[in-house]
Amino acid sequence: MFNYIQKLFYAAGVVFLSAAALQTGGCSAGSAENEIYNGKTGGKKMNGIAENTLIWDVRTPEEFAGSHVAGAENHPYDQISASSLPENRNAPIYLYCRSGRRASIAMEKLRTLGHQGKMENLQTPENAAAVLGRQLEK
Repeated sequence: MFNYIQKLFYAAGVVFLSAAALQTGGCSAGSAENEIYNGKTGGKKMNGIAENTLIWDVRTPEEFAGSHVAGAENHPYDQISASSLPENRNAPIYLYCRSGRRASIAMEKLRTLGHQGKMENLQTPENAAAVLGRQLEK
């Protein structure tokens, strides 16, 4: 009976620590000022982004013309190719679309094409603007 209780407490501890690690974004080294929304933590607003950071709107040109995050570049997800890659293959790229689906596809495509930098799916234009501390432009 004692052995069973020991195992039960051990399992509960593992579950608790795993949940805590997920809630805090895992065990990564880095400062809080460099944290960015990762789709799991509920979003963190950035005070500023690094100079070499790219913001990609992967919606259609028509959607982009309707409104987009200030400073974003339009790279429709279905037109991303090797020539779309930034010169600096390690530059961070923050992507968004209408729901996050196309941004996920674009991230996979960029990774397959050889982009090695950090990429984050900020999901919607509204969320991207809020997280990055930028305005939506029309």
